Amino acid sequence: MKIYTLDQLVNLDSGGINIVQKNNDTDAQNFLKTKKKDLSFLSTAEYEEIEEYYTDTMEKYNLIYNAVISAFSTTNAPQFPENIYNINLENGQIETDKNNRLISYSPEVIAPCTASMLHYITPKNNDVYVIFHPIKSEEITVEEIISENNPSYNCAVKTELNKFAKEQDFNPEEEPELPFPMPQLSPLQTQYSPTELTEKFNTQSLFNIFQKNTLPRNIYHITITAPHKEDLKEIITELETKFPSYISFEKEERNLPTQDLRANISNNLGIQKLAKITLPQTQKTFYIEFEFKQTIMFFNHLRSYTAYKDYCDLETKYQSLKEAEQKSKTPNPNKHQKLQQLKKLRDEKKEKYLQINHNAIHQSNLYLMHKIQMLDNYARSLHHSPDFDDYKYQQSIDAIKKNYITEGDDIFDGATAFTTGPNEYMNKSFYLKMIGILPESFDELGKNAKEHVMKAWNTLTPADLKQFNQITQTAVKYQNIINEIQKF
Repeated sequence: MKIYTLDQLVNLDSGGINIVQKNNDTDAQNFLKTKKKDLSFLSTAEYEEIEEYYTDTMEKYNLIYNAVISAFSTTNAPQFPENIYNINLENGQIETDKNNRLISYSPEVIAPCTASMLHYITPKNNDVYVIFHPIKSEEITVEEIISENNPSYNCAVKTELNKFAKEQDFNPEEEPELPFPMPQLSPLQTQYSPTELTEKFNTQSLFNIFQKNTLPRNIYHITITAPHKEDLKEIITELETKFPSYISFEKEERNLPTQDLRANISNNLGIQKLAKITLPQTQKTFYIEFEFKQTIMFFNHLRSYTAYKDYCDLETKYQSLKEAEQKSKTPNPNKHQKLQQLKKLRDEKKEKYLQINHNAIHQSNLYLMHKIQMLDNYARSLHHSPDFDDYKYQQSIDAIKKNYITEGDDIFDGATAFTTGPNEYMNKSFYLKMIGILPESFDELGKNAKEHVMKAWNTLTPADLKQFNQITQTAVKYQNIINEIQKF
C-alpha cells in the first residue's frame, strides 16, 4: 500500500483523494488474490474477512472519523478538531513552516493512506490528540497471518537461523535486521517485554511469543493521547457513552501496568481496546484497535521502538548462535567472538530503549509536579485554605496518587529530583518541551542534544525560571506522598 504525507495530498480535492485511496484498495485486493494459495489454510469466511478490510477503505475511515467527532461533541454542537497536523510516525516530528509554526490541514486529507494528528482541547482545557495511523499494508497483514499460522514458514525461519549460526564472516554493524523475512510486527502485538523475551528465547522460538489470533484485529489503528493517566480513563468513558450505534468497544482491555517503573520493562505504557464497527449498508463488521496513552509516552515510544526492534532482532541472532555454539563439540574462536559482538550490540540497544523509556516516565512526573504546582496556585488565588497543616491540598494529593509513576527503588527526594546542575540537561530538556520551546519529538539522547538544550535554556525569561524552580518546591512539599506510593 502506498503511504502519503498530508502535504502530498493537500492540492487534491476530496474526489481526488478518494481516487488515490481507491487505487490503493484495488492494489491490495489484487495482492490478496496472488496470495490466496499461500492463505489456503484460512476458511472462506476468514479470507473474505481479510478482503473486507481492504474494500472501500475510505468509507470505513469516514465512519471512524464520524465516530471520533461524535465522541468529542456536546449535546448542543459537533466538536471538530482545533487543528489537524501532518505527523511523521517514524520519529514523531510534526510539520512546521519556516517560522516553526505548526501547519494545520483540512479534514478531507484524513485518509487510510495518510498519518494525521487531530488536536482537541477538552472542557478541562487539556490538549488531547487523536492520531489516525495509515491502515496496515496488505503485505504486512499477509506476512503476519502466514508466520503465525503456517508451520512451514517457521521451518524456513529455523533453517535461515541455522545458516546464520554457521556463517564465518560477520560484521554486526552491517546486519541490523534478521536474515529472513521477519514480519513487521507493531509493538502493540508483542505480549512480552524484552526481559521476558530473553527468558522465552531459551525455551521456544521467536514466533511463538506473539499473540495467536488467526486474523489480525489491528489493521485499522487509532491512538488517543492526553497529558496524564487519569485523563485516559475519562476519555474511554466519553467514547463509550457518545459513540454512534454502529461502533462499540469489546469488553476486553489490555491495560499495561503504569504505576511502577519496575513493572514496566516494556515501553508500551498504554491501554489497548478493540472496537467493532458494523457497516450500516451491508451489516458487515470489522475491527479497529484503539490505543490510549499519555502524550509523552506516545512520542517517546516512537523514538524508542527502533532500538527496541533492533534489540529483538539481535537477541534472536544471539540466542541462535549461542545454541549452535553449545551444541558444537569443537570450540570455534570465530563463533565465540561473533557471539560476544552480538551480545555487546544487543545490550547497547536494550540500554538505549530502556533509557528513553525511563526518561519518558521522569518527564511525565516533572509535568505532574507542574500540574500540582498550578492546582495549589489556583487554590491559593481563590483563597482556599489548605486541607492539612503542612499546606497540602487534598485535590493535589489525589492527583499525585492517580498519576505519579514510580521511577525506581530509591527514596524520592524532591529537593534533587528535578533540579539541574551545571552538567545536567535532561530536566531542562523536559521543561523546555513542557513550555513548548522544544518539540516533544526532540531526542534528548541524540548527537549535540545538550548544546541545543543549553542554547534554548539561555533564552528563558525570569518568569520561566521561577516556574521551573517552583516545580522543585512542589516536589519537596509532596515528597512524603510520593514515598507512600513507593511504599517506603
